[in-house]
Amino acid sequence: MKDVRPTFTPNSTAMVNAPLVVAVLSFCGFLIRFQVFMAIPLVPVVSQAFNVSELSAAWVGSAYSFAYATGFLLFAPMSDRYGRRTIVLTGLLALIPLTFAAGTSPSFQILILFRVLQGFAGATFVPTALAYINPLLSLSEINS
Repeated sequence: MKDVRPTFTPNSTAMVNAPLVVAVLSFCGFLIRFQVFMAIPLVPVVSQAFNVSELSAAWVGSAYSFAYATGFLLFAPMSDRYGRRTIVLTGLLALIPLTFAAGTSPSFQILILFRVLQGFAGATFVPTALAYINPLLSLSEINS
């Protein structure tokens, strides 16, 4: 059986830039969480724009949230296997076109699809970033 325990050991560059890494990851985390809550005030606008009920329009937020939560279960172990930086960067880079596509969706169904994909892409970030930051903070506290 293959060992899938974390093998992350920060290099000296990461240690020198630990405060910068934490600041950048915190800002990205804020933006990803913002994508969850930005849909709430837009429910009436989505309802009117796509001619759906407000109950249906609320799925814009729910679709993202369900995919976001489900993605945690998938991407946390993947970050141990394929590397935290790879998973975080892939997710963040995927969010750029997905956010644009969601904002320009021609139909309600396509909007929901892109919100689900956004949720999965956003889910790459939190468990991976926390696992990435933990050794940085632990080692920087030990070294100071």
